[in-house]
Amino acid sequence: MRDSDEAIGRDLAQRIVEIRAERGLSLRKLASISGIPLSTLSKVQNNLTTLTYPHLVRLAAALGLELSQLFSKPEADVRAGRRAVTLKGQGLHEATTRYRFELLCADLAAKKMSPGIMEVTARTLEEAGGLDDHEGEEFIFVLSGEVTVLTEDYRPTVLHEGDSMYLDSSAGHAYVASGEGPARVLAVTTHMIRDLQHL
Repeated sequence: MRDSDEAIGRDLAQRIVEIRAERGLSLRKLASISGIPLSTLSKVQNNLTTLTYPHLVRLAAALGLELSQLFSKPEADVRAGRRAVTLKGQGLHEATTRYRFELLCADLAAKKMSPGIMEVTARTLEEAGGLDDHEGEEFIFVLSGEVTVLTEDYRPTVLHEGDSMYLDSSAGHAYVASGEGPARVLAVTTHMIRDLQHL
């Protein structure tokens, strides 16, 4: 892992420990409710690896959290009439081995959408970690570069700057950069918040 990836991995590892302690969840139970292999979660918790973006989304959904809450605790709740503003380049920056992303308006909890800027660097389905699925829906808008969207139900779709796609996240999907360099997309993911406080 690069230095920045190691720091991000430590943040995620620490938050997983905190969340498990708060909820009295064993690592085995967390693996069961998230569908992420126990061995993978163990490596993440010990900062030996990080999760793919789809696995991060799946873990957040399983815990009834927003994606940003896997890395830090929010400061305000949207249900209290709050709002959030993210100035250019000042979002919460996170990364996996396959994607780099900037989480937008991460300081606001209880959102029904998780917006972010994602840099897609994977160039093959294998590099992207294969097709993955999670609860909810998602929208992407290509800001720069070229991205190919791979899904289990449709032929690959190539999107260029200014193109967009809305899809059902429960169907297997993956993004790969298909132009000369990485692709940058605005990604907005919805999720179903489940109350797992009793687990």
